[in-house]
Amino acid sequence: MAEDLQVQEPPVQVQQPVTDQQPPKQKLWQSLNSSGFYTKSYDDFNNQFSTPDRINKLYSTLNQSGYYTKGAEDFNNQFFTSEKKSTNGN
Repeated sequence: MAEDLQVQEPPVQVQQPVTDQQPPKQKLWQSLNSSGFYTKSYDDFNNQFSTPDRINKLYSTLNQSGYYTKGAEDFNNQFFTSEKKSTNGN
């Protein structure tokens, strides 16, 4: 005699690409890290480039190497808007 078996399928999980959820600064770190330009962790990157002076040095290095070709203001607006906002208030 046949028994009624209920088969449950696992729930379907829809994941968006990780890059869509990452903040711009993390995308920059990921790009630098995957190219070998910066080899430390994201936490280290975040701590190291948390002041306007350090951000400007990073921009300068990336610009001189041809890694980033836009201007400094574009760089700051694209990747470090939260740092600029928090430092402008002081």
